[in-house]
Amino acid sequence: MVELKKISDALKLIDAKKESLRKAFEDLDAHSSSLSSFTLTWPAIVARFSSIQSSLTRQFETLQSRTDSVPENNTPPTNNAVSLPPQNDAIPSHPQLRLICSAMDVEPLLCYIMDHPNDCEALRSELLEAFQVARDPAKRVLDALTRFFPSKANGDGSSELHTLRRSCVFILERLMLFSPKIGEDVRQRAKSLVEEWKGKMKIRDNTLKPLGFLHLLGAYGLGLDYNNIELIELLIDVVRFREVYGLCRGLNLVDKVPVG
Repeated sequence: MVELKKISDALKLIDAKKESLRKAFEDLDAHSSSLSSFTLTWPAIVARFSSIQSSLTRQFETLQSRTDSVPENNTPPTNNAVSLPPQNDAIPSHPQLRLICSAMDVEPLLCYIMDHPNDCEALRSELLEAFQVARDPAKRVLDALTRFFPSKANGDGSSELHTLRRSCVFILERLMLFSPKIGEDVRQRAKSLVEEWKGKMKIRDNTLKPLGFLHLLGAYGLGLDYNNIELIELLIDVVRFREVYGLCRGLNLVDKVPVG
């Protein structure tokens, strides 16, 4: 069967995926001294990987044996047709994300997102999963936002800063969707950062500044602290960005601004 052939071919790629994962781990481990908490070991990762591989192989063999026992005929399929059980252990494209988030060091996370600007689709789902292994992701993301406004104004228009701000917006967008528990101390820090950023923006500023500001409000549940008219004026500035639809929902403005 064609589907079984596809599954078999995919299983044969697991060893190659493991080798890619090993290289990624070694690259991250080489910088472990600069991480605040890096406790993962390669044997532990191999054990988890091997467990997933064994589970997939067993289920494939079971599926194959059941399929072989079904005689070929022209009878339409019934409710007893064999199907592959759903799997939640898909091998991620970016396993480094979980390692970085578990190490609770924000700088490598921001750098990793900046280094993969063309792989946003995979990163969107995998970063949400990586947040699950992070301790206090709301605090860690807040720590990463200190570079959003540079200390030197002459770097404000650089392409590097644009990439950094785009990466910050990406992380905030994912955090808003993840909706983590936010402690009062973190919320107060976020409020202070909001006030700082607000003083550095202008109406009709069609850059990533208002986009980042609105995501900061949405991710930390601070939208209700601001006048709806102010928020809508800022949304007009960022209407060309795809994230505006999620922002309207995150800021509870769906009834004020129509979204698709």
